[in-house]
Amino acid sequence: MPLLVVQDLIGLPNFGKDNMLKWASAAFDMQRVQNQRGQAARGVIAEMRDFISKNATTDTLKPGSWTHRISEMTERGELDPELAPFAIRDYINPSLDTTILAIGHLMYHASFQPDIWEKISNQPALARNAAHEAVRIGTPIRPFSRHTSKPVEGAGHTMAQGARVMMLYASANRDESIFPEADRFDVGRRNARRHLGFGAGIHMCAGMHLAILEIECLIHAIAARSPKFEIGEPRIAMNNSICAFSDLPIKALC
Repeated sequence: MPLLVVQDLIGLPNFGKDNMLKWASAAFDMQRVQNQRGQAARGVIAEMRDFISKNATTDTLKPGSWTHRISEMTERGELDPELAPFAIRDYINPSLDTTILAIGHLMYHASFQPDIWEKISNQPALARNAAHEAVRIGTPIRPFSRHTSKPVEGAGHTMAQGARVMMLYASANRDESIFPEADRFDVGRRNARRHLGFGAGIHMCAGMHLAILEIECLIHAIAARSPKFEIGEPRIAMNNSICAFSDLPIKALC
């Protein structure tokens, strides 16, 4: 579902649409240590960069799409042409995986609590909360790194200005002092939206509202049928930055 929604919003020619998932996964693999996965991702990213430089032009991009507007801005002199490929890649790389992975975590945890679909059917407003809870408990983007702009104190430790800090969002989203019974998927959790699954501040995900809307619409569609599920053995997808299922067998029982 996210692929059908986002690929037209981004507006790439067919080859780009067909490879968006592969490129996005490789981008997250490259953001961590250069292990075998990170090294293999370099060739995939090179393919993406080559495609964008040669094929992402005003006449090939979907009119009215995000990338088409970027191309028009460069033609009008409103955006440095050297920055345009980076802007286009910023639309491609993070636009799919987070939403897809959050949906996987939603279905996995909800399969153990079949009554949540009945709850949402009776209280449709819970759908958005459930979407945020899925992002919180799954935390598709596990860590990013930042540099401190000034000395920072935390938990009795001082980090000097300019220190590189690993932000472990998955850990923060299971903080029992903020989220009681943090390991439990709670569709009615009052503070579910306090999660850091979309980052924070100036680093907040620009596509978070679209992601939540997609998940919320899917939840409403499922709740309308009030189904029960049988879940098979999940398999974890290996990636240097994201937490995902590569396979999650689900069978609707009604």
